[in-house]
Amino acid sequence: MTRGCLVCFAVLLSTCLLPLCIAGVHGSRAERVFEQLKALRDCEQTAFYDSRKRNTTVGCDWRFDGWHCWPPTERGVVASAPCPSLLPGVVNSTGTAWYHCLMQGAWKGPLGNYASCTSSANYDPELDLLWDIADDVGEYVPWEQSSPRGENWMWQQKIDNFKHCLEHVLLKPLPEKGANGSFCPRTWDGWSCWDDTSPGETAFARCPQFVAGFLSTRKAHKVCTANGTWFRHPITGHVWSNYTACVDTHDLQFRNLVNSLYVTGYSVSLVALLLSLFIFCYFRSLRCRRITIHKNLFTSFVINNFCWIMWYINVIAQPHVIEENPSWCQALHVVTQYFLLCNYLWMFCEGLYLHTLLVLAFIAEDNIIKWFLLIGWGFPLLPTIGYGVTRGLDREASRMCWVEHDVWYTYVLSVPVCISILLSFAFLVNIVRVLVTKLRAVHSPDNESTRKAVRATVILLPLLGLHYVVTPFRPDKGSIFLAYEIISALVTSLQGLCVALLFCFFNGEVLGVLRKTLSQTPWFAYEGRRMSYANTSISFMPRHSPDGRSPSASPKHQQTML
Repeated sequence: MTRGCLVCFAVLLSTCLLPLCIAGVHGSRAERVFEQLKALRDCEQTAFYDSRKRNTTVGCDWRFDGWHCWPPTERGVVASAPCPSLLPGVVNSTGTAWYHCLMQGAWKGPLGNYASCTSSANYDPELDLLWDIADDVGEYVPWEQSSPRGENWMWQQKIDNFKHCLEHVLLKPLPEKGANGSFCPRTWDGWSCWDDTSPGETAFARCPQFVAGFLSTRKAHKVCTANGTWFRHPITGHVWSNYTACVDTHDLQFRNLVNSLYVTGYSVSLVALLLSLFIFCYFRSLRCRRITIHKNLFTSFVINNFCWIMWYINVIAQPHVIEENPSWCQALHVVTQYFLLCNYLWMFCEGLYLHTLLVLAFIAEDNIIKWFLLIGWGFPLLPTIGYGVTRGLDREASRMCWVEHDVWYTYVLSVPVCISILLSFAFLVNIVRVLVTKLRAVHSPDNESTRKAVRATVILLPLLGLHYVVTPFRPDKGSIFLAYEIISALVTSLQGLCVALLFCFFNGEVLGVLRKTLSQTPWFAYEGRRMSYANTSISFMPRHSPDGRSPSASPKHQQTML
């Protein structure tokens, strides 16, 4: 009996308190104002995109009255809509709201008629406060999650901080005015919440944890000037919160070091690749199918390296560019991704060509070059266009110059890259297998065949881009993370230099052509004649034997001196 009473009491208690808990969490004043601000923002964005499609107004334009977003309506027409859920009190979900568009082309009154929706539909004085908050926060609130996966806690923490600011600062009663009748008003700057501050005082706030490179144990500050206004930055003229103390200087220096490594490495690779392309194009004796593939690969490297240099200098090193998100930085991102795909596909073509030469006895090289051109330059257009269009249409995924790599759209680019790397690895294994088999067939010693196989593997690794298999596995922050970032920057940016050295500057055929050309130049011809005269003179200089006999000019001695 006692147990039954306890169960009944527990059920009754949960039945009574659970709605109160839910109302306290989801029906609070801050939650309602947050939803109103979000609805206002959505209405303004809808009106903006609609105004770009329509050339003329129809009468009453888009309007958010605090409860509902009313669409454009003809003059003299009464617009209707279902009762919005944002209304205070108990809402009649079956009712209808009305809003009259007058013949003058203006809405009748500050808000629509919600009499059939709720008994609390009169004008709410808090709507004036809502407009003030909306003007203050602007676009400083991440209304929607930037990506379906990734660092969601950062987005959620920023939302929670703003709701906390609404409840404890922005929506609380206004304070009494100071002696001079003014004070710096409460505000949300996108990162922190600042309460009303007396003139001449400095407000402090904890550094936000969701900002990369900030230490949450430190504090930011905001100065209220003597005239009761927030301090404005002398250069920009905008109201400014000082987050300088929040910056982790060691982390900032390390990030700058990594960016410098990328720019330097890509620049060195760019110079080496341009010299290699000049050599391949200038000397006619180097023109063949194999060199044609090399030239296309090097061209993709050149353009891709140049794009990355522009990206790191003009975007990554300029935080304001990422924040403003101009169209040119989005276009630069898409172009860079296209040539990066071309880079991978031409490395795949290099492996396919080597594999074809070793495995197939007879191939039509003219036809295979045409296919390689289609694969290397044409195929990357498909995933790049798909990536650019789909991500560009997503308003949240197209923020911050598209530097966020954890959005699912990047799979459109990653899948072709992964497939090309896997196929290149298969080509590498089979090429090494065929080389070892042929070396053993000509009775080469085991050590010699192994050495040549290892040498071929080392040469083919940068050519086929297989070192990229390691760099995607990014460790957590720590000493290993720092080493990973530096090694990844060096390996990635210097790949072009490595390929140029192995397949141009260390190539025996290229070196032979260069020696032949240099030997025909006047300066080298003069040096050759001068050295020849010096050698001849030295060869026939009198040499006395130790026993004092006459000089000798033995052929053996001459050969040694020459």
